[in-house]
Amino acid sequence: MEKFFDPHSVVVVGASNTPFNLGATICNMLKDYLQYPGAVYAVNSKGEKVNGYPG
Repeated sequence: MEKFFDPHSVVVVGASNTPFNLGATICNMLKDYLQYPGAVYAVNSKGEKVNGYPG
């Protein structure tokens, strides 16, 4: 259960560069406001970076 509650990285599915996209907002919240120490990956159908997060 430790890997579930204390992960080394997080994947956010559905993030895009569209303004106010929920997935992109979650990526930003994890790093900027919650100061999540692990890696954050943004997954989308275009395979693009989202706000600097690798896709």
